[in-house]
Amino acid sequence: MEGLVFLKDPKVQELIKALLDGTIERLEPAYSIEKGQHFPLLEELLDLSSEETNDLLERLVLTGVLTEKTTGTILKCPTCESTVLRPINTCPRCGSTNYERGTLVEHYICGNVGFDQHFKQGSDYICTRCGELLTLKDLGRNWIIPGKWHRCRDCHLFFEIQRTQPLAVCVLCGHNFDIREAVLEEAKTYILDPLVLEDLMSATGVTEPLLKMLEKEGAKTEMPARIIGKSGMLHHFSFAFTKDRDPEAFVGAGDIVIRAAPITGNEFFNHLSKFLDIEATQRFFVIAGAKLDEDARSLAESYITWRGPIVKVVEEQNLTKAIQKLNKAIKSALQEEPERKESELEVLESMLRKMKGDKAK
Repeated sequence: MEGLVFLKDPKVQELIKALLDGTIERLEPAYSIEKGQHFPLLEELLDLSSEETNDLLERLVLTGVLTEKTTGTILKCPTCESTVLRPINTCPRCGSTNYERGTLVEHYICGNVGFDQHFKQGSDYICTRCGELLTLKDLGRNWIIPGKWHRCRDCHLFFEIQRTQPLAVCVLCGHNFDIREAVLEEAKTYILDPLVLEDLMSATGVTEPLLKMLEKEGAKTEMPARIIGKSGMLHHFSFAFTKDRDPEAFVGAGDIVIRAAPITGNEFFNHLSKFLDIEATQRFFVIAGAKLDEDARSLAESYITWRGPIVKVVEEQNLTKAIQKLNKAIKSALQEEPERKESELEVLESMLRKMKGDKAK
């Protein structure tokens, strides 16, 4: 991938490791009067200014490391670009901002309109103009309660707030303006691009312990790996490894997924289909940050041979722990790997022959 030299920057590697490890799940902005939209968590972690942080994020997006997602729109003052704005509601008749709010009561018979505190006397409602008692049985017929309204203290007009002009005042510079003149800025969240996961793990050394262990065990590793399945289809895996005794045959392969949401049954089935199409005897599915959901777990547990699960699932809270657990699982599997093992197909054929023999008896 482009930008691998850029990934060698210590601050960049520190950020990527935090994202891979789950220390930082996603980069979401905060807002302040001085800085506007900024990323305090990232500024603190890498000891960068808000300008340097924004520049770093832009470079990580350009190099394909991060994916940016627009999550909203920020309104900014057209004069000083502050994000600290206060809406101004004005009277539609005289433009005054001096108004009060209350529950409106309207008496149809005499046309009297006012807030409920002017009608209420004890537990009763009595019209202040004609003196009629407003009963519950007449509510909706002789009088109504439209809800919350506003009353201008200057011209005494009753009005609903949505009928006012959309005005705002900047708290920082005091500029009054039509909200439709506000400067718009996109609010953005940044996450790791899953398509470059393998490159990032290699570039930041997260998988170094795994690679060293496989090398010590006499295995040759590919990361990422491409394997042609029994069907003739080309499959992509996060990693795969072979043994020196048979360099053409993959002993193991695996996928590594980092995410917060659980893996669904359909998602796991897509991975399982790849695993079932390759000749490797060791298959690993690693998920960091989340777990299999109920359907996915049921699917994983249903594919079991006499040697155990066809796909060994590794679940951990972060990538570092997941790699450590994967390391142990692969090491154990390699040490137990005999010189020759029956394939799942041979096992099934053997079982079928035995069943036929039992029936013949």
